[in-house]
Amino acid sequence: MRGSSFRHAVTLLAIVAVLSSVPVEAAPYVLHPEDAAYLSLALGMMLVPWDQEVYEGIRGLPVRESVIWKGFSLAGSPQVALGTALGLTGLGSEFGRDLSRVLLVNGAVTLGLKSLTGMARPQTGLGPILTGPTMNNDYGAFPSAHTSSAFAAATVVAHYYPEDAGWAYLAAALVGLSRIFVEAHWPSNVVFGAGLGYLTARFVLDWE
Repeated sequence: MRGSSFRHAVTLLAIVAVLSSVPVEAAPYVLHPEDAAYLSLALGMMLVPWDQEVYEGIRGLPVRESVIWKGFSLAGSPQVALGTALGLTGLGSEFGRDLSRVLLVNGAVTLGLKSLTGMARPQTGLGPILTGPTMNNDYGAFPSAHTSSAFAAATVVAHYYPEDAGWAYLAAALVGLSRIFVEAHWPSNVVFGAGLGYLTARFVLDWE
């Protein structure tokens, strides 16, 4: 019982951590978006030693097998996002142009970190180990590209359409959670990716 209670408590903390990493532009009186993003990076790194326990807790939730999570994971693919952005750019959309720039920069930064850290994905069965520089996708867990891309895209949406910021970040958070449920990422990968996505997007959007 004690172990079960601990796992549920850790699970709750993990979910709160993921959702709290959403930059709250829709509610700036709670926490400044940039502060939330840096907090997300810190939480992501702090979660690494706890990844296995938190992951098992989240995966133990009754909603883990829902096809909805697979749908969020597919819809949140960085390739889908970039393809959509490039299509909008081709139509002369300024929003599409900025979204494309943000996603390209975010993708490069995320891929660079993945290659440097070399964290094994959950489906390898090796646990959340860090192996160092590699281009092997099985060791490209940290950070989550889906989450990073989703939060980067949400930040562009919030920049152009502030009234829809809350929905955009909620969708991004669900994409992040989906990556845990489909066994592609550890909780630390998702939480860190959320902050990374926001910060890279703001850097590109603010660049003169």
